[in-house]
Amino acid sequence: MANLENHFKVFTAQNKQTLKEWVISEIKKAIAEGRLKPGDRLNESKMAVEMRISKSPIREAINELVNERILISEPYKGTRIRGLLKKEVEELYSLRALLEVFAVESSIQHITEEHLSSFEQIVEAMEIAAREGNVASIVEKDLEFHHNLVRLAKQGIMLEVWEKIYGRLRMYMIQKDHFFMNLEEVAILHKILLGKLKERDTEGFKKALKEHITHYATIAINIFD
Repeated sequence: MANLENHFKVFTAQNKQTLKEWVISEIKKAIAEGRLKPGDRLNESKMAVEMRISKSPIREAINELVNERILISEPYKGTRIRGLLKKEVEELYSLRALLEVFAVESSIQHITEEHLSSFEQIVEAMEIAAREGNVASIVEKDLEFHHNLVRLAKQGIMLEVWEKIYGRLRMYMIQKDHFFMNLEEVAILHKILLGKLKERDTEGFKKALKEHITHYATIAINIFD
């Protein structure tokens, strides 16, 4: 397993008021960008120096991420980045599909032209990112599209659960070289979803959404094979 003591500047310094949420965000970003990988150990002292903060908020952030199962803490061994098991990936995609389909069922008939315009801008940005080969932008726009979709249901607890599920999957898939090989396909699949939204076609959208999530679940699961 890698040891972070040999790494330099994994984290950035916090120049504003220190918050536990900021530390959590920094750790998640480091994982998503590949600066931290499954098995890497966290060194609280090194983190405190790099972030220019005390160890207290770092410990609080680590405890929360252990509860989210993003980190794993072991007696006498410290804390390390937790990878995802194949079965967990399957379960997370299944849960994600259930939540997004439910969100659509409860909101699609109430989607406004303003909502549609927002989704259209996201898809257009995806198409540009695909042409430019910009993986980071594709990932961000994918998150924005599905996040906005779930927000339409206006159910806070469901949104919170979805954010944790998607967050774990996103950190996993962005580290995998094969996940976003076909950027144009990502844009096309979201354009299909947009078309169903414009038609207020609940059943058509649910079908397209399930196929969309199943497609990427299959890619994610096959990475293990």
